[in-house]
Amino acid sequence: MIEKLNIPIQSKNTKKIEYCLSLDNEWWHISELDKNNNEIYYVNSKGNWVKKEYNNRGDKIYVEDKHGFLNYDRTN
Repeated sequence: MIEKLNIPIQSKNTKKIEYCLSLDNEWWHISELDKNNNEIYYVNSKGNWVKKEYNNRGDKIYVEDKHGFLNYDRTN
């Protein structure tokens, strides 16, 4: 069984990327985290993805997914 979980990689924008790969089960996912460890992007091998934005306090203010779901809180 070959499986790698939570391999941290730093991007040029000082964001952390976590990569999970399971060759035996033929799936993978990637999560991109901001400097506060908030997940800002997620994508997997089944085509699912989610984009998120946070304000300076770390409150989630925007969410978008592959189904077109949008949630934007303009009060923050």
